[in-house]
Amino acid sequence: MDAGDSAAWTAAIVAIVAAVIAAGSTGIAVWQAKSAKRSADVAEADLAESRKQTTAAEQAAVAAEQRVAEARRQNEITELQLRIAQEELEAGRQRYQQEQSTRHVVAVHEVLLSAQALRDEFLDDVTAVIEHQNRADVPFGGIGPHLMMFGGAESAWDTAVNKIRVDKPPAPVLTGAIDAYDKYAKSAVKAIEAAGDKARDRRLSRTAAEALLALVNRRVDEYETLKRACEEFFAANGVDPDDLTAS
Repeated sequence: MDAGDSAAWTAAIVAIVAAVIAAGSTGIAVWQAKSAKRSADVAEADLAESRKQTTAAEQAAVAAEQRVAEARRQNEITELQLRIAQEELEAGRQRYQQEQSTRHVVAVHEVLLSAQALRDEFLDDVTAVIEHQNRADVPFGGIGPHLMMFGGAESAWDTAVNKIRVDKPPAPVLTGAIDAYDKYAKSAVKAIEAAGDKARDRRLSRTAAEALLALVNRRVDEYETLKRACEEFFAANGVDPDDLTAS
């Protein structure tokens, strides 16, 4: 092989090696390009997923804000309803207290009036008993005057007292005074009845008559004590008893 052929072979080999290298480089470049495209596709897919997740998160945040706003609105409605209910309850409580106070005042006024009537009736009955005892003896076969005692005052008093005991006004001084007067009234009724029985038979002694008068004369002190307790109750409730009497 002469020098020309050797040079040709060398050139050919170099060209082949260069071609191989070029082909390898092209393959690498193609692989790199494909790899880069895959990476780009993955990145794009990741970006799209990220955007999708971001959109979902934004929508979830908006929904959460709407739920919070609705919860606040419901809370405001509930608080308003609660406030209205409390105001109605307080108004009802005050109305009930006012009605109860009015009912108690009327009942106490009835007690005071019936006590006054009973006080006067006691005096009238005792006077009638003593006068009956002091009458001249009835002629044999004659009909003497009938001894009349106790009209409606005692019954009215019992009714008024029973009403007070049912209603039970929050006034211990007043209820104590009523109980004391009631106890006195019952003892006076029994004493007057017993004296009346004796007077009908002309058996009422002077001593018994004086004791009866002393008992009934206590009506002033007993009544005045009750009256003061009633007036204190009226004052505590802002009521003028004269207005009650006028009505």
